[in-house]
Amino acid sequence: MRQQILVLLSALLWSTSFPVIKTALRYATPLELAACRFFFAALFADIFLLLRRGKKKEGLQFSSIFLILGLTNALGFYFQFQGQLYTSASKTALIVNLYIVFAAIIAYFFLREKLDRGRLLSLALALTGMAAITTHFDLSSLKSGSLRGDLLVLGASLVWSLFIVLTKVASGRISGSQASAILMNLTFLFLLIPALLTGSLQRLPSSRTLLYALYLGLFASFIPYSFYITALKKLEVLSSSILLVIEIVLAVLWSWLFLGETLTLIDFFGGILIGTAILLQGRNLGEGEKRSSAT
Repeated sequence: MRQQILVLLSALLWSTSFPVIKTALRYATPLELAACRFFFAALFADIFLLLRRGKKKEGLQFSSIFLILGLTNALGFYFQFQGQLYTSASKTALIVNLYIVFAAIIAYFFLREKLDRGRLLSLALALTGMAAITTHFDLSSLKSGSLRGDLLVLGASLVWSLFIVLTKVASGRISGSQASAILMNLTFLFLLIPALLTGSLQRLPSSRTLLYALYLGLFASFIPYSFYITALKKLEVLSSSILLVIEIVLAVLWSWLFLGETLTLIDFFGGILIGTAILLQGRNLGEGEKRSSAT
């Protein structure tokens, strides 16, 4: 029961990030906000790691795979933040969480994992749902500004699907709070460098930007990620996909309550297809794990 509560709390906190980011982008550039977010996320992760190491006396381990993971994570957040300038928080939540579906396709090409009917059906549902919410099946919408944002957010989803596959490859070399702290520090570094080079941080961020970044770094990054990692040790993969669906539903709810965003019937149709695709993919992954453990 404790694990289920942690998963629900993670979904609740993560879901708030979408409307908060949309609001914060009124006052900050995407790179500025993303870099500040991970400054705070890395800070809290470092403090937690230092306190934990003080008790357990464990050494710090670093692997070169962290550099690739940090770069892909930073790129994913840049695409998401940039995309949210042009599209709604609700659509972002729907599109970005498709990474669990796309990861299966990438794993097929790079890890030679089996691509069965269930995964193909999941992909078909995901793509149809994405087409519904991005174009409403109307080709004239291809010229709209929101499509640009949708495609950037889709880019974030694809990058994070690669991130998931790379994490799986490196699973034997990374673990626990050390991995979390190192990853957040490298993500911050890879966001800070372009922010400085492009002039996004020529001046100190405003107090309002820092408050939004503090919330995102603590309540939408460090805390929910820590909860999720703790819960994941005893939960099946299907629970992770259910988490994503809960996160989407809550994000749409917050976006409606606080931003006044609404979804059309076609958007709802697309959202149902996407949610079904995520749940189906979670079931496929769960069955795959059970077969592996049985052999």
